[in-house]
Amino acid sequence: MIYLSVDPGETTGICVAKYSVGWPHSWIEALISCPWEGAKERITTYVSLFPDTFLIVERSPKWKVDPTQSERVNWTIGVGKELYEIMSTPSICILSPGDWKPIAKARHWKHPAAKDQHQIDAFNLFRYYIWRKYRHEIPYLEVEGDK
Repeated sequence: MIYLSVDPGETTGICVAKYSVGWPHSWIEALISCPWEGAKERITTYVSLFPDTFLIVERSPKWKVDPTQSERVNWTIGVGKELYEIMSTPSICILSPGDWKPIAKARHWKHPAAKDQHQIDAFNLFRYYIWRKYRHEIPYLEVEGDK
């Protein structure tokens, strides 16, 4: 299955990953940080190419009201709802920063290929989701093309 974890923002972090329960490895296809408009285009492209994509989206903290950020999050959630209509299976998980950041910080999660905080956050959203859903600690993550 393809996972697309998205940390929406003015600069958006995206992690594209392949994962299957029982696999010894996950493959990180891409770690991306780009302006929001570019992120929308990339998300739309991935979802159209891989309709079985599962989206993991970070929402804004409840205490932080930012209409622009809410629009970004709601747009991404809308893509997940469209996927659900196509695939008839759950296609989205919405996480708050308070869900995953304390775990990622305590476990010192990072990816050596991440170039900035947006990519790190997108990767950690994916990693937290896998850890929470499957209680599976990802032992090794490789970036596609690395040997």
